[in-house]
Amino acid sequence: MERADILAERQIFRDEENQLRERLRNEKAELPSLVSQCLDWARINSLKRLAQADVDTFILEKDLDILKETKKAL
Repeated sequence: MERADILAERQIFRDEENQLRERLRNEKAELPSLVSQCLDWARINSLKRLAQADVDTFILEKDLDILKETKKAL
């Protein structure tokens, strides 16, 4: 019984990792579009430079659900 639990936990962990990798791959493909949207947003708000706080504000205003890796790349 314990062995079955351990095997199930491992499989769940692997599935979660695979889903995370797939999501990261998808977000990476969408990154150029996000950068363009962020630059447009910055121009509208008369920003010449973007700080991390500005990127955070952009993400909040657009109600984006992205991984921290994607946010950092943005």
